[in-house]
Amino acid sequence: MATNNQFVQATIESIIDFYDPEKIILFGAFYQGNLNKRSIVNLLLIKDTDLPKSQRPAAINEHLGETEFPLDILIYTTEEYYQGMSNPKSFLYNMTKQSRIMYEKQELVGRKV
Repeated sequence: MATNNQFVQATIESIIDFYDPEKIILFGAFYQGNLNKRSIVNLLLIKDTDLPKSQRPAAINEHLGETEFPLDILIYTTEEYYQGMSNPKSFLYNMTKQSRIMYEKQELVGRKV
């Protein structure tokens, strides 16, 4: 059985290879280190897509299959992400205060967060 960090890193690497997101952000219990038997890995992905929000994680969840820890994957387009980040009352703005960027495409480095 992998350690928590190994599980998160392996999951992120699998998502990068399969989905090619622009950015992956870890938040929630795994970021905060408050883990218990019911902890969920919360990941926010940034990727431009035309799919409705509710349908976006389906292909990733199918690709990953059964995992050691439950996953909650949120996928926002670049536009949705920056709109949310500009609103101090939004989920995105507040979530990123307690999160960590786990992956970011090199060509995006230097862009405004």
